[in-house]
Amino acid sequence: MDFGTLDLRHLRLVRAVVEEGTLTAAASRLALSQPALSHQLRDVEERLGVALFERRGRSLVLTEAGGRVLDSARIVLDEVARAEADLAALAAGRSGTLRVTAQCYTTYHWLPPVLSGFREAWPLVDVEIAAEASKHPGAALRERAADVALVATASGFDDLDLVELFEDEVVAIVPADHAWAGRSHVEPEAFDGAHVFVWHDCTERDCVLSLVAEAGAAPGRITPVPLSTEGAIGMVRAGLGVTAMARWAAEPYLQRGGLAAVPVTEAGVRRRWYAATRAGAEPAYVRAFVGALRQHGPRVGAVGGDGLADLPTLSASGA
Repeated sequence: MDFGTLDLRHLRLVRAVVEEGTLTAAASRLALSQPALSHQLRDVEERLGVALFERRGRSLVLTEAGGRVLDSARIVLDEVARAEADLAALAAGRSGTLRVTAQCYTTYHWLPPVLSGFREAWPLVDVEIAAEASKHPGAALRERAADVALVATASGFDDLDLVELFEDEVVAIVPADHAWAGRSHVEPEAFDGAHVFVWHDCTERDCVLSLVAEAGAAPGRITPVPLSTEGAIGMVRAGLGVTAMARWAAEPYLQRGGLAAVPVTEAGVRRRWYAATRAGAEPAYVRAFVGALRQHGPRVGAVGGDGLADLPTLSASGA
């Protein structure tokens, strides 16, 4: 008995005969002539050495062996159909895994509404936050460890595609009774000797601390509070030091009272944010996600006014 001869064609045949009830109907379903279907059935029974059906009057009744083949047919053919649908979706760019990273942890705070709308339009795409790629987003994109990176600089991304998202202002956050509170602004030199809480352990990337260093000043102490906006705000609220963050990100905490936002320099410290992706052909959902970022990102100096400009949000069906 050579069970290697049992293939998808035979499984489809057995299931069609059982579900249609007659060889004629099964042949029509499989786009075969009845003689061709009968020939295939005899062929597989001879190869297996067992009968799959027996005739009872005008009816075909499964044998025990036929029942076993039918059980397998239902499992295997359903799984094959799912696999084919998944592969077709992948080929068409309608499904896959989208990995997102950002240079600044607070950037993740405005992603939930983006993800919510995106998942409605692209239900077959899984979105993962690649937080570990935040230190080197360009390398993560090139190595395919990330698909979209939210970055606050265009430098170092010459070989990647950059789409402008919005511009924001980084302000100092201090206790409401702090000496800086109420000032129109503070200069970088004011941070000299201060205890500063930062959002990551790579302080040379901090735009405010870079200005402080350029001014020849140095904080008395720098304490990283990785991945914890609330933790750093809590330290500031307790009077243990100061921090700096985007004004839009600080707004929910400012509304609770006990804190003040103070611009750094008279002109303010402003950042222009970009969505970086690999250049060239990428799945349609990558471009659609960038469109969603522009549509649902923070409403602070959004590029194009309405946040979409010439980059529409694409749906899975319309991609």
